[in-house]
Parts: sequence; C-alpha cells; structure tokens
Amino acid sequence: MFIVKVERLTGKFCGMVEDLPRYCIKHQGELSVGMEVEIGQRRCSSKDRVVEIKKPALKTRTTVNAELRATLRELKGQRQEKASPKYTTLADDQVLIGSSDASVTIGREVYLRAWESSSDAKDLVLRLVSTQFTREELAASNFNGGDVFNGKERTTKRGLREDSRFQAILAQAVIQFPGSLTNDQQRKQLRDAVNNKCRKSACLLR
Repeated sequence: MFIVKVERLTGKFCGMVEDLPRYCIKHQGELSVGMEVEIGQRRCSSKDRVVEIKKPALKTRTTVNAELRATLRELKGQRQEKASPKYTTLADDQVLIGSSDASVTIGREVYLRAWESSSDAKDLVLRLVSTQFTREELAASNFNGGDVFNGKERTTKRGLREDSRFQAILAQAVIQFPGSLTNDQQRKQLRDAVNNKCRKSACLLR
C-alpha cells in the first residue's frame, strides 16, 4: 500500500494523480482535490473507484551517475581551501593573529592545534573562541547581542561581533581560508554555530 494525493477529480468517486499506475483506491466516500488516499497494489476493475495516472520512468544508471558527478562538482566548489599557518611570531612562543584593525595573542602550539583540527573557517572560529573567551563570557553573549528569551526570562546578551578579540578571530579565519565567509549561507552557518556554542556554555553553568 502507498499514499497519493488527488490532483484533480474525474468523477464523484474518482481522482487524477500524476506519475502512478492505474490502481484502485482504498477510500470510502467522495474524493476532493488535495485529499490523500491509499492505493492498492492490484489493477482496477470497472467497478472500482480509481485514480488515473502514468507510471514514472525509472532512472537509468547513466542518469544516476551524472547526477552524482554534478553533486560532487557542487560540493567541491563549496570546499574552502586551507592556507598554511599565518601569524606573527612573538617572544615566549606566542604568536599574533588577526588583522591590523584587530589582533590577539595566543600560544603558538595552541594556535597550530586549532589550525590543524579545522576544515573550514567556521571550525577555526569555534576553536579559537574557546581560547580567548571564558565560559562565563560566552554564556553571557551571542553573535549579534541583544535581548533573548530563554524560555523562562528575557535577558540581554553581549554581542561578540563588537568585541575586538572576536573580530581578530574572524579576520584570522578569512586569512587561513581565503574566500570564506563571503556568502550569506556561510555567514549564517557561522552565526548559528557561535550562538549554539554560547547556549551550550550557558547550560554548563547551570
């Protein structure tokens, strides 16, 4: 048995559904457009209430392979290229990361571990955020800041994007993954991931 939706009526007890064979329906009463009905697995007789349709053409192996290749090309185009570690070396095994507008100091080994573990700009941002912000700071923040409702009360969050440390981290992520964070989808994924990290920090403090 399977369910189909009636697309147009052909009679009081009959309907038209595209891309299915002609089978009898398992429905008592009148049909209406948009109604979901159950279809039997036997051919209809002249006495059955039926839906009329065409059987869909099966995809050939060539078609399936072509679709898979197109999907792989699309995914490859979305993959972010990773540059070698870039930073300014300081004393005591510290490095400076970020841009001329915003920069932070971090241990060289700490930074290299974060870089090695990151497959895209979002990953690097999340790993570096943990090195520059305490759990308490993250719990009191989110990406944009502002009033939020946590299910019990309304609170005001600090906006990480206004913090120079976070600005430096964003700048470094773009340096290590050139061309990243340039479209709305990537920026939304980053924003959602950062907000989720802040929510998890708040939960851990409860």
